[in-house]
Amino acid sequence: MKLYPDMFKESAESKAPKGFWLNWLIYLLVMIIIMFAEGIVPSVMAMPKLMREMMNPENFNMNGSLEERIQQSVELSTQLLGDSTVMLVSLYCTVFGTILAIVYCRSFEKRSLSSMGFRKKNILSHYLRGVVTGFVLFSAVALMPVVLGISSIRVSSSINIGMILAYLLGFFFQGMSEEVIMRGYFMNTLGGKSKPVIAVIVSSVMFGLLHAGNPGFGLFPLFNLSLYGVFAALYIIAFDDIWGACAIHSVWNFLQGNFYGMSVSGAYRVDSVFITESHSSNAFISGGAFGAEGNIFTTIVLVVAIAAVLVKISKQQKSAV
Repeated sequence: MKLYPDMFKESAESKAPKGFWLNWLIYLLVMIIIMFAEGIVPSVMAMPKLMREMMNPENFNMNGSLEERIQQSVELSTQLLGDSTVMLVSLYCTVFGTILAIVYCRSFEKRSLSSMGFRKKNILSHYLRGVVTGFVLFSAVALMPVVLGISSIRVSSSINIGMILAYLLGFFFQGMSEEVIMRGYFMNTLGGKSKPVIAVIVSSVMFGLLHAGNPGFGLFPLFNLSLYGVFAALYIIAFDDIWGACAIHSVWNFLQGNFYGMSVSGAYRVDSVFITESHSSNAFISGGAFGAEGNIFTTIVLVVAIAAVLVKISKQQKSAV
């Protein structure tokens, strides 16, 4: 089975350097710039309250050791960035990531939008297919533990429709941003200038490592996030565009946070339609502090999803012979 879509062929003609290591180092530099751009507004919003909290002796021990003060600062910053308004603004600011990834590919690698997966053909149908796919996949993750009696779901006592809709739009930007950066830019660059299998694996692992600062992050959440990256990469390769993967990513996160009421990749819970609670203290089953993306049910769903996409790719290649 060959993983070489037209996007990789187009990227092979780009001005990106040949080989793996230089492209990887450039990616790290681009990511630093993107993270800085995306974090400016949320940080400015949180800074005044952070300073007030640090001046409060009940929250911050000024006489503690340097290590203790650094730890307290990190905990306070994480808590304040978990504020619902700041989180919402953070989602909207991910649009800067999309823009910067496109600017880099267009200006420095001289790549077309098409090589990033922005195909003009079947945009709506592929995006809607992604919406349905994302809904089915994460609903399976959320409902399997309920069927087995491991968790329970109840309707939220206060449903803020306006805030939930605002998050829906925010996750539209956020899901697209991560797919454009990790797959449209990074994977497709490596796919054109290195081996396609390396492009899929490395971009997937790097996607997982982007969440290393989230509460509850560990080896199993990293494994599951990398699995998600492999699924998204293969899905993009199967359809030779990025639209469906953007939709899956956005719907997955929206359902996780604002529909089923779980933490999104270890982040704080937000306004939701339902509240899901795990009855297990076993992190392997519940996901622990990281949430559903850190449990075995996510692993099962993603393995099945990857197998299904591989079957599709195999059938496509056989029919093309």
